[in-house]
Amino acid sequence: MKSAEMYPEYQGEPGNIQFLTRAEHLEAHEGNWQNPTNWYFNPVTKEKFDFGVGPFIPCEIILLSETIISLTDNSTKQEIGNEEKENFSKTENALKHSVEISRICLRGIYIYFRNKSKTN
Repeated sequence: MKSAEMYPEYQGEPGNIQFLTRAEHLEAHEGNWQNPTNWYFNPVTKEKFDFGVGPFIPCEIILLSETIISLTDNSTKQEIGNEEKENFSKTENALKHSVEISRICLRGIYIYFRNKSKTN
């Protein structure tokens, strides 16, 4: 994916995030965290697909095997009781909180590595 330091215009773009293990992430940086990236790294084949001067290509969305929340459109909306609404609201708030925590963590990781690369 496009490194935030080299391509700040893509910083914070959710599609510019590829979830890899720590070892795979290091491989994507060609063995050195300070190496900027401008490609999709395939952790299975170890191939890199360079984006060149163009924009990043978002990773394929992987659907979870178990649904956490099912949303319906207005045409199939079903009436639910107050208790179910409250449970849904709590779950929705927990998910929003989890997403916010993830964003904070990712931002912290970015800042950590950016600062670390400046000191080396």
